[in-house]
Amino acid sequence: MEQVSLTAQGGLQDMLVLSIAGAIAFAVSQLFLPRLVVWGFNLVAIVLVLWGALNIVAMNMLAEPVSWAWITYADILNSSYASDAIIHLFDAKLAGMIVAALVGYLLLRYLIRRLLTRSQAKASFALVLIFLPMFAAGWLNEYTTAPKQLSRGETLNPAVAMVQSFVIPADEGLREFVAADSGSNPLVPPNVAFATPVERPKSDQTPIQNVVLFVLESVPARFVEEYGSPYPVTPNLTKYGKDALRVERVYSPTPASNYALFALTTSVVPEMRAVSPQQEFPDRDYLALGDVLKAQGLRTGFFASTDNRFDRRADYLPYAGYDIVKDYRDWTCEGGFFGTSGPGYHNTGPDRCTVPPVLDWVDSDPDQPFFATFWTGQPHFPYFVEGEIEEQSGNADLDRFMAAVSAADRAFGSLMEGLEERGLMDDTLVVVVGDHGEAFGEHGTYGHASAVYEENLRVPLYFINPNLFEGDVVDGLAATTDVAATILDLLDIDRPELWQGRSLFDVERPNGTIFFSPWNGFLVGFVEGHTKVIYNASTKEIELFDLKADPNETRNLAPESPNLVLTYKEKLSQWLTWQAAHSSRFVNSDAELAPNAKAPPRSFSIHATGTYFRDFPKARISVDGVELGVVEVSGAISNAQEEVDTETEQSALRQYFLDNDADRCGAVLSIQFLNDSWAGEGLTGDTNLSVKWVEFDGIYYLAEQFSSSSGDAGGYWNGVYKLWRNGGFKVKLSPPSDCISDVLIQADQ
Repeated sequence: MEQVSLTAQGGLQDMLVLSIAGAIAFAVSQLFLPRLVVWGFNLVAIVLVLWGALNIVAMNMLAEPVSWAWITYADILNSSYASDAIIHLFDAKLAGMIVAALVGYLLLRYLIRRLLTRSQAKASFALVLIFLPMFAAGWLNEYTTAPKQLSRGETLNPAVAMVQSFVIPADEGLREFVAADSGSNPLVPPNVAFATPVERPKSDQTPIQNVVLFVLESVPARFVEEYGSPYPVTPNLTKYGKDALRVERVYSPTPASNYALFALTTSVVPEMRAVSPQQEFPDRDYLALGDVLKAQGLRTGFFASTDNRFDRRADYLPYAGYDIVKDYRDWTCEGGFFGTSGPGYHNTGPDRCTVPPVLDWVDSDPDQPFFATFWTGQPHFPYFVEGEIEEQSGNADLDRFMAAVSAADRAFGSLMEGLEERGLMDDTLVVVVGDHGEAFGEHGTYGHASAVYEENLRVPLYFINPNLFEGDVVDGLAATTDVAATILDLLDIDRPELWQGRSLFDVERPNGTIFFSPWNGFLVGFVEGHTKVIYNASTKEIELFDLKADPNETRNLAPESPNLVLTYKEKLSQWLTWQAAHSSRFVNSDAELAPNAKAPPRSFSIHATGTYFRDFPKARISVDGVELGVVEVSGAISNAQEEVDTETEQSALRQYFLDNDADRCGAVLSIQFLNDSWAGEGLTGDTNLSVKWVEFDGIYYLAEQFSSSSGDAGGYWNGVYKLWRNGGFKVKLSPPSDCISDVLIQADQ
């Protein structure tokens, strides 16, 4: 029945689009309109046909229609990746069918105008415009459709899907989850069991001085030999694996390089948005791995075979602690580079040509320790290869990918040989990790950012040093956000408290991780142990997998397990609430921590929203009458032109922070709304403040606990404390136990 319902929904959307087109066509045929208008309509009709054809190609790669979020992510104006993929999948048969449909339309239109009377031509012309697209749609449907289970996204009309991606926020389905968990502490991770402890290596030999982070672009774990790949394309990883600690189950928080870079460098899962942090705020001074290592005296360099202009990476990396940021445009390479000429981004250079610049930089100051990041490029689509491609799998694309992975592995081998020749292996920690995976049709998608299955997220991870490791394997679960924390642990440097990731040797490392992909539908989920949950916030579809019994995710347990679905939806709510609070705190923090220092334990934050007429709502925060500061709720929604409903206002809830230097034994916290304004009778403009919770020294106080301090200026309403006039509320604080002890001691005296 579900499949029938989905098909019917898609059919109704098709009929809606065709009816609108038919009505316009009939109007065009009846009215004496300028020729420019008529041909303008013809142009729109042709564009719709081509858009449908583009979506046929997209369906083969994404299993979803093209959305605005996907176009933004693909960066089609500056990068040739998207156009390369479209050209690659756009075969001659499909092109011929599109040309035939367009020629048929123009020919029929010409014959109708020539052979029929004016009145007959009008009616026939309208019928042709209505029914020819229907015939073409059915023809193209036969080209692409095979008997299978369809997702909701696969039944959407492509024009409707694009309009919806403009009008309806892709993450709309997430709001209920974050709001549902208001009773828990948002900065405390969900109740997840700890991972199996990993014994920290001990060595009386040379301590670690240098770090190399080698990133395998788009390489999932399953295509690395030691992870069970049947293809012998990573012999160098196997060779150096005997001196490594290898982690079996490692997940990237998102299947895209720009977000993966942020997670690896900051040890934090990026904010769940369709725009990456470094693209939107590249010059924000995040507390990153490079900062910590540089403060310890290591010089820092980032070397990419790819183009660092993508997603403003070149702008972001200096603020992530890198002194030197270079890509393939900064060196020469025998044989040239891959990619396109002209405006926009070149694609990449051979990974073998990135090795000499890295080693030259190492040699430039041999007495100073170093932290070098080497980001490969050849395994990224369209899989850049030099020379002939060996047939291994029977799939031309997969064979090409394997050849590109082999090239990256050879570059890794050359780099390791260079370190050995310089006598640096004993005091250098080499970390090899995939930034994300790559799909080859396992779940109907190709590439990486279109889904969050194992092939998209699970990556290889090695920590290599001959004095520390002997080919050990960790069977438990970890995330790429744990990489930076583990590096610091092995260098005896304390992990910053603002980081989300934990060292592999941390006994409190959770046996779970969260992930998301906001472009092909808004996909979120988590893995705990061997349980994996995927939720599509755009379609509200949920998938549940037992990875131990079903490692390839072939059986969705959700339809047959409604009680489990409810349980895991509640757990997803906890994960999302925690993630939203943690990433917001990290991104908005201006703390500059010294190496080995812990993050300041004291904190104040307020989870607030509101509406505004002239200025954003402002609130003065005080503890026992002493002002802590003023918060401006800059995420509030303007109602100057139209009313804002409760759902829209609460969708703008954000966390705002102040430095907390108040008396830690304070008794009463007060919030005073400062700038109420009203546009006047009959107008919508009105500045109000709504608060869902406040946090003081790690303890959370919910709106239900607030009490008015100024009469009828506000009150509890619909889950928040709302202030509609200048005034305020207060909350009794729960002082630490030692404060209570001090009071009792003073009372005894």
